[in-house]
Formats: sequence, C-alpha cells, structure tokens
Amino acid sequence: MPYGLHRRKFVRTFNTVRPWIYSLVLSAAINVPARAQSLLRFRHIDSSRSARTLLTVTNPTGHFADIQYTLYAADGGIATNHPLHPARYRISPHGTLSLFSDQIFDAEVSGSIEVSSSVSGLIGRSANSPPELGGVAPRGAGVVPARNTPAGERFRLTSLGPPSNSGGESASGPNDTLWRTVVGRAFYEKIDLTDSGLDLNHPVIVPIRNARVEVLNPATNSVVWVSQTDDVGRFVVLAPAQLKSRVRVLSRLRESKVLVEDNRNGNSLYAAASDLNPQDTGLFILARDSARLSGAFNILEMLQEGREMVRFADPAAIPPDVTALWSPLNSPSPDGGKEAVGSTYFDSKTNTISFVGDRSVDSDEFDDSVILHEYGHLVAAAFSRDSSPGGIHVLGDALDPRVAWSEGWANFFSGVVRNVPFYRDSYGPNGAQVLRYDLRDDTPQGDQPGYWSEFSVHSILWDLFGSASDDSDSLEKPIQTIWQAFKDLRQDHFVYLPYFLEHLVVRNPDLSDAVSAIVRARSIDFHPDTRPSVSNPFPQSIDIGAVTTGTVDSLSTQRKDLLRSSGFLMFQTSGGPTSIRMDITGLGPGNNPNANDLDLFLYDQDGKLIALSDKGLNGQSQLIPVVLLAGSYVLEVRSYYERADTKKTVYNSGTYQLIVRSITN
Repeated sequence: MPYGLHRRKFVRTFNTVRPWIYSLVLSAAINVPARAQSLLRFRHIDSSRSARTLLTVTNPTGHFADIQYTLYAADGGIATNHPLHPARYRISPHGTLSLFSDQIFDAEVSGSIEVSSSVSGLIGRSANSPPELGGVAPRGAGVVPARNTPAGERFRLTSLGPPSNSGGESASGPNDTLWRTVVGRAFYEKIDLTDSGLDLNHPVIVPIRNARVEVLNPATNSVVWVSQTDDVGRFVVLAPAQLKSRVRVLSRLRESKVLVEDNRNGNSLYAAASDLNPQDTGLFILARDSARLSGAFNILEMLQEGREMVRFADPAAIPPDVTALWSPLNSPSPDGGKEAVGSTYFDSKTNTISFVGDRSVDSDEFDDSVILHEYGHLVAAAFSRDSSPGGIHVLGDALDPRVAWSEGWANFFSGVVRNVPFYRDSYGPNGAQVLRYDLRDDTPQGDQPGYWSEFSVHSILWDLFGSASDDSDSLEKPIQTIWQAFKDLRQDHFVYLPYFLEHLVVRNPDLSDAVSAIVRARSIDFHPDTRPSVSNPFPQSIDIGAVTTGTVDSLSTQRKDLLRSSGFLMFQTSGGPTSIRMDITGLGPGNNPNANDLDLFLYDQDGKLIALSDKGLNGQSQLIPVVLLAGSYVLEVRSYYERADTKKTVYNSGTYQLIVRSITN
C-alpha cells in the first residue's frame, strides 16, 4: 500500500616517497558533534600534457565513500573557470578510483586539487605519467560492484580508458566505412542540501552512471546505436562518420528496469542530449538544474546507490526493478492525499516511488535522505516484511508500532547508504527551509521514547551500525549483521522493533547485553531471553474467557496511525466454534456520543482478515461468531472507518470491554 508523506582546522600529513609520488592519509573533525572526514591535498599539478598527473584515491573502509574534487589555483583561491568543478565521485568499500587531473575537470589544470569525504581513512596517491599512456588508467583504476562474481570476490576492476567492448548495439547494422567511434562523458548538476536549505548557487558535478545512451538519426529520430555510461560517466558509441547525429543519455539504467519517468508527460523518460557533428572528436553532456533536468538523474543516482547497498549487504540479493515518478509540476496537494502524485510515497503494489517537484512549494528530487527513505520501504517489502498501514509521522508521535518500525528502518537505511547520520528534508520556496534530525540522538526533545517511536527505532539501529568515533555508544556492526536479522522478519507478522531485536540476538548472542542496554535507554523493557521479549508486547496477549478492557481514540488527534487509534489483542485457541464480543463502555478521551462507533476485526497469525463486525452504531456492541482452526489470532478494535459515499475517514473514541469464548455443545 502507499506510504504517507515524509516530512520531514584540518591536519595534513605528507609522506614523500619520490619527487613525483606521494601518499596522504588524513582525518579531521569540523566541530563536535561532527562526522570524521578525510581531506587529501594533491599539490603541484602541472597543466602540461607531457606530464599528466594520475590521482588515485583508495577507500580501505567498509563504507561507500563520496569524494569531492576541488581545484585550487596557484594563488590558493578556488578555481572557477572549469566546466566540471567541483566534481564528485563514489568509491565502493575497499575500492579504488584513479583519474587523470584533466579528466576530473574536463580541462588542463594547474595548481592543487583537494579531495574531501565524510569517510575517514581514505588514502591518496599521485603520479606523473608519460604521454604514451594516452589517458588510459592502469589496471585497477576503477572499482565497481560485481553482479555475479565467484565466491570470495566482491568487486571487478574496470579501466577508465575507452573500453574494448562498450556493449553497444546498432539498430541498423553499421559498417566500418560509414561509422566512427566517439568517446563521451555524461554528468548532471547536483544541488546539495545543507542545514540552510538547497544550495542552488553552488551545484556539484556528478557523473551519470550506468545509464542508457542512444545515438539518434535527427532526420528520422530513429535510434541507430545503443550503449551505456560506465561508473564514471564515460561512454563509447558508434556514430555516422559524415552526418550530424544526436546523442542522448536517458534517465534509466540500461541493464535493469530502474527508471525515472515524467508522470506529467506520458511517463516519458528524461533525456540529457547533445548534437554530434562530423568534426567533433568527443562529446560532453551535462544535465543542468536550470532546465529542471538534473533532478531526474539525481533520483536515478540515489536509486542506484540504494541498489548497491543491498548487494553489498547481501551479494546474493537481486534488487527489484523500480520506477520513480517525478515532475517539476508535482505539487503537494492540500490534504496530502496519497493516491495522486501530490505527496512523496512508495507504492508496494506497483513498485513505484512518487516524488513532489514543485520548487515554489516543496520538491524532493535533491532531498537524498527522502529518496533513499522511500527506497528503504521498497527494500523492506522485497527482502523483509513491512506490516505498516502507512500514514503521517512526526516527532513526538506514539505511533502504531508497525509504522514506527517501518519509518525508523527507512530513516536508518537512508543514512547507511549515504554514510551520514543526518536526515534532511527541504521544503518551502526553493527549498529554503529544512527539517533535520540526527540519527545519533537517543531521545530528541519532544520524543516519546519506546518501540512506538520511529526516533527510538532509527537511533537504536544507528547505535548498532554507526561509528564509535562520533557516537560513543555505537557498536560499529557491519550492515551485513543487521541485514540478516532484518531478513528474518519475513517469518513474522505485525512486525515491530522487538521482533528485529530478537532475531539479532539469536544470531549474535554475544551482543545480548550491549543491545539490551541500548534499547533500555529508550525506555523499552527488553529481555532477550524471554518471549515475549518486552513487558508490554504488541499485540497484547489475552486469554480465552477473560474480560479485557481498553481505550481507543482517533477523534482527539484525527489520526489513524497512532498507538491508540486501534487496539490489537492476540489469543490462542485449540479450535472450534468461537464467539468474540466487544461492548462499548464509555466515550473515551473524545467525549462525544456522536463519535463513539468502534469496529472489530479478526486476523489469522499471517495477518489475513478472517471476519469483521462493523454494523453497530455509536455506543453499540460488535459480535463475531466464527469457527476457528487451532492456532493464534489477532483482534483489532478500531476507532475509525471510511465512509463509502464520501471516501472520507470518520474518527471515533471510546472505551470497551472484550471477551473471546469457546462455544461447546
């Protein structure tokens, strides 16, 4: 089902090995609390083509690292006259990236180049290379995830030079005399989101990776050649030798059905394109934000990074196809309706993610936290279990525990992919306002800690994963450890945080004490060796023949996704004829006799609806007579319903007493 709107001094050390080779390993902190960083400075870059400088950055950590190249002129100021500046690339865990200085900025450069990353411990190395290398980096120049590698191998190596086999294909079977090989590069302008909002005046240049590339005959608009970009945005195509053609990069991955479509334009793909004349020796394509084109490619990049994280967590996992629907015309609807593209949400029925894009009100195409949050919901639906009914969720909510787990997991997954503990969501004209929270904050001000808080959920998960260098209570467990317990939830229903914790401790008994301490710091009375593992489990256990009382209320909050919007009760039976009766005993917190209509639902242990009783009116009882098989069942006492004529939700409040009886002859 669709998910709701989510509103959300540097120290440098140089170790000179030779006059033309040096290595750097640096870490620094900006201020406390801050992410540890790597800062590498490559000096004495020569613009001469006879002394090209090959810059290699190695990521020895188990995290993905986004690295940014910034060029400084000889006078120490930041250079401003280069088309690819600053430039940002991504390095896989234990991977290496090598680029010549003129490749990084698509121009000959002089001065020094700084490489910065939020990941600490990166290693830099530079070497001047003779001209006969011809711009081809040595073996091991780039590292990208392998899809089907032999046991023990995590990555394959790829050269940054023109590939010997581009994987291109022609629609018309070109011959060698009429066609020529053209090497190109494709990038997009990324708008960073800071605590001050979208930084529209300082775009960063990012390669368009692994996207479909097409060569078109401009006279007929027919496709004559198909290829794809590589992991640094380079591509090779065959183009007519004597005729003008057009080359376009599409907002989809070529090797899988991961697409970003314009839902306001017939669900067409976005395209960054450039004309290619016979005299052109190369091609440079840049998707610009001024045309509102680059946002589609940023969404594509985030989806790709989410897929890479899934494969890193589980090399056997095959990420599902997904389609993102985005347009600059997608404006939030006044009521935040989920059934139209008026909000940002994931739909598990269609594997689509819809994004708002109206920058005068709210746009999400550069809110990386939000994009990956929604992809996190897809990951849960595909590899785990997500029982959430969806809904709005804000700080301070005591949520339906299923919603809290779902949203907390999505927040956590988003942070893991970006390797950043901050969640930012821009809104308002030009994204000038920001909703921000820190996944490391155990109990933010205004939170109601417990398994019903998405903030408790995501901060517990981050304490399992995060770095102890900037969060003292973090256990620094790899994502693979967390992923296995996450996958174990497939066997559960009505999924909430304690189920995950139980699976984690069963798989990792040595973590029992540490996990218990982390969880109890959020006011969750967790006992890993008992079942249920918390003193107030969800659903609440009841006995057949015993009277149970409770209170439900959605009237006071006008919300149906909160802990008290419904009451959930679980019972076990040996089977046979059964009577379930619920009597309303009071008005509840809403104190309105005209809003005192409570309904009763019966589910099996897999969460499948078996029977319901919703005919009673205000203050009237509900009765379910049913024949049951032996097993466990769940009851829901619900305080809201949807009117058939208006499709509007009606909210109620009340106290009740309930009894389950086995009927014997």
